[in-house]
Amino acid sequence: MTVPVFDSNDAIAGSLINPEVVLEINTLVHDLSVVDYFGKHFAMKTRRKRIPRQTVGTEPHHVPEGSPKEVEKPELDYVELVAENMAKILCFTEDEIDDADLDTIAFAKDDLIQAFAEVYDGFALGYDPLSPFVDSWSGNVPLANIVPVGTTGTDLVGDLSEAVNRIEINGYECTGMAAHPRVKHILRNLRSPLTGHPIFFENLRDGFREYFVLGIPIKFTRQVIAAGSPPATEILLAYTPYLYVGDRKEITVKMLTEATLYDQQGEPYPLAQMDSIALRFVNRKAFCVKRDEVLSKVTGVLM
Repeated sequence: MTVPVFDSNDAIAGSLINPEVVLEINTLVHDLSVVDYFGKHFAMKTRRKRIPRQTVGTEPHHVPEGSPKEVEKPELDYVELVAENMAKILCFTEDEIDDADLDTIAFAKDDLIQAFAEVYDGFALGYDPLSPFVDSWSGNVPLANIVPVGTTGTDLVGDLSEAVNRIEINGYECTGMAAHPRVKHILRNLRSPLTGHPIFFENLRDGFREYFVLGIPIKFTRQVIAAGSPPATEILLAYTPYLYVGDRKEITVKMLTEATLYDQQGEPYPLAQMDSIALRFVNRKAFCVKRDEVLSKVTGVLM
């Protein structure tokens, strides 16, 4: 992970959000974001990156001594990562910066971590209609891999097991799940019909709480949106190494002192006139799915 370079025209940027803080923000965003945490990362030197994908496999053959070897040529196509900008601007007045009761660094850091993790998950999970990404975890699930609640005729344990099986029959392992936080209370009450043991486990490690369902890691985010009446949501499953995350640049910061900004209502906010500074944070990310058959989901989970 690279450490961002700050503008040197003013020491305020370094005193507010120094490189070490931005490095911490990048790390915490990675841990909080479901897709950023689970996905396989690719460094991007340009906005677009093509990654070869094998469409027809090859296999070794027994060759008797002295016999010619068979020749096979793998067939390839490509998936493409396209980086998109995600940005946030924070404004502070000089009085706020000088206020001893306001921990400006902590305020900015907490706000940024949540904002960048949520916007990226909203795009890559597939619930934000404004997503610039063509692929999404939920949207790319093949019809054959969608398991509505009640499919197995037992309970949610059976439906989750069936969703795992839909990935396994394609030759992959389920290595990650994603769900809305309100699904936790449902999972805590579920038990294996064979052993009677809980299928949901919580573990506190290095200050972070880890969760597992059927022994598979699961992360929770409010970006898995509920819909319908009564509200119902999805539990997403995947062979996560095939969720491709493109890193064009880590979060970078630039200080603005003379610009005129505009709020959501289009009202101008001249920084110099208002005795304010602004910190512009930009993150450039991409997302695509290598193969859709590594995805599955359980739908209609009542919250």
